[in-house]
Amino acid sequence: MDVPEHIQRILAYDRLFRSQLLYQAISLEGVVDEIIAWHFCPDPMKHGLFMALLFREGEIGFAKKIRILRRLHRASYPDLDEPFKFLLKRLELLRELRNKFAHSRLVMPDEAPPADKAEGVRLGYLKASGEWVEEYVARSTVDQQVKEHANDLWVARWLQLIIEGRVTGKPDPEKEVLLINFVRWLKGKNECP
Repeated sequence: MDVPEHIQRILAYDRLFRSQLLYQAISLEGVVDEIIAWHFCPDPMKHGLFMALLFREGEIGFAKKIRILRRLHRASYPDLDEPFKFLLKRLELLRELRNKFAHSRLVMPDEAPPADKAEGVRLGYLKASGEWVEEYVARSTVDQQVKEHANDLWVARWLQLIIEGRVTGKPDPEKEVLLINFVRWLKGKNECP
């Protein structure tokens, strides 16, 4: 039996959306892990065990890691708040969209969707109240999110480099200024809203 064309297209979109969002979220979550590890442990040889015990054994998820990073940011790096504050918001947005795809079921239509609904997928999930909800997610929405998050990995890495330098007692003020100015430039170009 041949799979109808509209089902093939929906399955292809679903795979594309999930892979893009999961890839970005996993990459960024890994950098958040490293930033937290550097803050608490300036010895990189101990980072593996630190992250395994705290994040895996302790079952600390992405949402809590973002909260930890936010508190560290405010308490220990207030000078980095202005240039990097947007990153925390962006991490939360990405986490929410990733969770939507990671914890929702693809709803398959019986018939080909109308033209305005053909470029996306319908997801179904249970709300906390137990109510079943279906939500359409357009390709344009996912494409926009992927585009907006394209530079987030670099920005997170630059934050990690700054923190690493500070906690190891080897800050490089010139490098920090260059990285911070580049982040500001990206924000100004609306590439990191």
